[in-house]
Amino acid sequence: MTQQSLSPSSQPITLAPHDPITLDRVRRPRAPRWLSALPLPLLPFLIFCVLLEIVPVIVLIRDSLRVQGLGAFTFANYQVIADPLFARALGNSILISLGTAVLGAVVGGLVAAAIVSGSERGRRLSLGLVAVTSNFGGIPLSFAFIALLGTNGFITLLLRESFGVRLYPGTFSLYSWTGLTMVYFYFQLPLMILIFTPAIARLKPVWREAAATLGAPDWYYWWRVGLRVMAAPFIAALALLFANALGAYATAYALVGGNLNILPIQIGRYIEGDLNYDPGKASALSLILAVFMAVGISIAYTLTQRSQKWLS
Repeated sequence: MTQQSLSPSSQPITLAPHDPITLDRVRRPRAPRWLSALPLPLLPFLIFCVLLEIVPVIVLIRDSLRVQGLGAFTFANYQVIADPLFARALGNSILISLGTAVLGAVVGGLVAAAIVSGSERGRRLSLGLVAVTSNFGGIPLSFAFIALLGTNGFITLLLRESFGVRLYPGTFSLYSWTGLTMVYFYFQLPLMILIFTPAIARLKPVWREAAATLGAPDWYYWWRVGLRVMAAPFIAALALLFANALGAYATAYALVGGNLNILPIQIGRYIEGDLNYDPGKASALSLILAVFMAVGISIAYTLTQRSQKWLS
């Protein structure tokens, strides 16, 4: 068979050129910018803050504007602060909080300065002890003071049996303003030390060396430089101590019950009893107290930011 007799199907086939097949890429939906900007490791903490801080505040605001916390809309719940009983309770809370804050700030500031000027080992041991002490508060702290200085406390019996000193009745009472001030001062002192020690530790040694080179004594350096630089962090710590004492409830209630008139105890009466039960008024008083606490925290934050310019 010759080559010419081959069928057309046996001839080589050439394909016409075609455009390459392209597949569109599947576009994944992008997350919102605000969600991508959130740091994922902080997400559990943010959820915690929303559930346990922001949501309760919203509930308080809602209940404070309702009769009995669930009735018709009203502003009458906030008028309870004009009552002499609650006005005096607010004044007593502010006075004892401010007094113990000043006392704790002064003593704690001196202790912090002593800790910073000591050795490195002594500083670690002291701050460790202070950190442990700062976690001891609330009802256990009140019971500890009752066991020591109560009517039949250890120190009370020791003074009476060994030295003939009788604290009760008349000389001293743990269940009075004096006793409550002592307990508040106990948990204010370690907090001040923990807050103020990092600030005073950041005083630059070159400032003191420059003052010494110019012939200035130590007291003059502290008067012209040290105290002025430390004024902002000191007042910031003082404001935090004030806010910390203003909202203390468990310690005061376990120690004095209803014997003393302070606002946290009055708030507790509106939510724990059957006769005085009124969540609306309790929410209104809580928000009034929160405003004073927010003022203290705002002052502390503002002064802390200002002091960073000196200490950075």
